[in-house]
Amino acid sequence: MDLATIPPIVDLESIANIERTAIEDRLVADSAFALLRHQANIRADETAIVFLPSGSLSDTPEVYSYAQLFDIVSRSAHVLHGTVGGSGRTVALLLPNLPETLALIIAGGQGGVACPINPLLDPRDIAALLDASDAHVLVTTAPSYDPALFARAQLATSLAARSIRMLVVRGEAPCGIARLEDELACAPSAPAMTPSGQQVAAYFHTGGTTGRPKLACHTHRMQMVQTEISSLAFAYRSTDTVLTGLPFFHANALFLGGLCCLRAGARTVIAGPHGYRSDALNRDFWRMIEHFGVNFFSAVPTVLARLASIDRAGADLRSLRFATCGGAPIPPSLLSRLQRDFGFRVLEGYGLTEATCLASVNPRDGEQRVGSVGIRAPYMRVRVTVTDADNSARDARPGEVGHLLLSGPSVMPGYHDANSNVGTWLEPGWLDSGDLASLDEQGYIWLHGRAKDLIIRGGHNIDPATVENAIADHPGVAFAAAVAYPDPDLGEKPVLFVELHPDIDVSEPDLIAFARSRSAEPAAAPVRVIPIANLPRTAVGKVAKAELRAMAAVEAYRLLLASSLPADAELEANYDARGLQVVVRTSDPAADLCARLQERLRVCSVPLVVSQPSG
Repeated sequence: MDLATIPPIVDLESIANIERTAIEDRLVADSAFALLRHQANIRADETAIVFLPSGSLSDTPEVYSYAQLFDIVSRSAHVLHGTVGGSGRTVALLLPNLPETLALIIAGGQGGVACPINPLLDPRDIAALLDASDAHVLVTTAPSYDPALFARAQLATSLAARSIRMLVVRGEAPCGIARLEDELACAPSAPAMTPSGQQVAAYFHTGGTTGRPKLACHTHRMQMVQTEISSLAFAYRSTDTVLTGLPFFHANALFLGGLCCLRAGARTVIAGPHGYRSDALNRDFWRMIEHFGVNFFSAVPTVLARLASIDRAGADLRSLRFATCGGAPIPPSLLSRLQRDFGFRVLEGYGLTEATCLASVNPRDGEQRVGSVGIRAPYMRVRVTVTDADNSARDARPGEVGHLLLSGPSVMPGYHDANSNVGTWLEPGWLDSGDLASLDEQGYIWLHGRAKDLIIRGGHNIDPATVENAIADHPGVAFAAAVAYPDPDLGEKPVLFVELHPDIDVSEPDLIAFARSRSAEPAAAPVRVIPIANLPRTAVGKVAKAELRAMAAVEAYRLLLASSLPADAELEANYDARGLQVVVRTSDPAADLCARLQERLRVCSVPLVVSQPSG
């Protein structure tokens, strides 16, 4: 179906009108490979990808036409599932943002399963994902391109349970390792594999905030359905240019910066291998929007906060229709500032790997309710459920907070490891997102934090966002994140970690006073406000709250236990299958040490363990 005829999306009624056409009747292909082949046939010489090698506007770009991209994907499918891998096997991709990354995700799913992995993970976690995905091939960059990444890849393969063949791109291959470019030169360009829509095309690992990440299964049909859903929600056009700065191992980038562009026949500008983590991209961002005539980009709140602090230097941003923001709540003050000072709409939305990507977004042509994540996307269904005192579940009333459930044709069939599926579906066909939310009477979704991120102060549930919003307008605060701070009387209290603007000198007492004066309620007032040079972030730019919870717990226990710890004691945080715990390591622990320490901690929320140093 022609995307040029997409009607306006204003409210739930307009979405219902779109859904009068069955999703199956909208799909133009049954796989990403077939979609790319379709576009290569009708727009062979048009630009599909512009790649900036260092993410700088001064780069000489690499340009790939649709025909060239399809040729790379076709030959790669033969290499990955023929001469190197074997049909039906999993291909792991440990790559930064490169044209090859997008091509190999498509090619890997054509004859087997693609498993893109965060290249910043610890080698032990990479090895665990190699094992969990049953990978037989790992593609990474050559040592001359990124020595540190190649070293992590080598170590990860050595730690994996099975023998894994390595391929490298972008540089000379070390002895005993094949070079993808050499293999492609010998490969035919017309693969015969035609997987069914229900076959798994890719494993995408979840964030893994506690324990090891899980692998969500994405089928070919899911990918094509989500491509259509997102294309409808954001009205992609064949004339569009989309800037991609989020990593391709993350579903947002794959769909909004990759497959949706292919669906529309648009072009994507891959802004360097490191995306938004690149100083060059951040420096040149607004001028890059003007230079390429970018119509759309996607980001997370921490990225937008950084971009908002960069001088636009007179750049003409009239090409920008809007940006999307997800991954975490965006402070309303930041959203308003971007829209006022930079002149484009920021559509806050919501999605998760288990639903392939997008689940809801503020309607592009309708009312934007700042602070909400909008209304459900076309063909998706949402519910909020509450468990009453008698343990019975019911649908929440408007404005009532409960668990957000999702259903629809782009929701995964399950995790690759069947054991991970326990508790995933609260009812048949309804995925428990793990997020707390409420629905208003017009169907707008309001998030109230992850169920596990709630700060529970003496039985009172506090949404971290309400704590963060209290300090968001402070002129010295660039970004803030609230987590639980263990407390011996109330279990936990809110604490704020704040990242300050450069050259701003402000004291913790001043920050506390500011936040407390604007707290939505006394219970949500932070017990501490801790300035930190850089908030820890995941590879896609989300604040890594697991790290902050660990920092808060160690700091709280260091203060609470100062007079009771042995002289050589060291405190460290550890996540295991049960969650966060604080470990006290001492060379000669007394038999009753743990009991004495726990007596001082009383009802603190984080467990304490006493251990002797290893080795």
